[in-house]
Amino acid sequence: MRLRDYDYSRAGAYFVTICSHDRQLLFGDIDNGTMRLNRIGEIIHDQWQAIPRRFPIVELDEFVVMPNHLHCIFVLADQALSKLTETVTVGDIVGAYKSLCVHHCLQWVKKNDPNRMLGKIWQRNYWERIIRNDQEVGNIREYVQHNPTKWHSDKLFVSTL
Repeated sequence: MRLRDYDYSRAGAYFVTICSHDRQLLFGDIDNGTMRLNRIGEIIHDQWQAIPRRFPIVELDEFVVMPNHLHCIFVLADQALSKLTETVTVGDIVGAYKSLCVHHCLQWVKKNDPNRMLGKIWQRNYWERIIRNDQEVGNIREYVQHNPTKWHSDKLFVSTL
């Protein structure tokens, strides 16, 4: 999945897709082309919005939470110019995000639905693409923005029937 010999701490724009475990419909549903987040989906959304507080070198761009996955674009700043003591990679960001989502979801379930077994939330890995130019970022932004309206033709679509 990763480019061999590529430095994923390198400054630049990245497009990432993270799927739920077994593509379960955990985060809400699509209603007339609009994503309706459930409480787990809201947590997933809010934790993504919080990423720059944990990683100040990350600038968020477009993102959307879908019923069983998340698409996001973010920009990693030049770490040589930052005051960070450790180098941060795309994998570090995704790993921390997934971990924080699980933590907050478990907290919510324990408090609000203690008889519920949450189970695994995320698939083991993620997809990423290094965005190479402005045209590509524009195309990916459009894809992310319109993803809910194209849910039934999405390769990650899972029918509820």
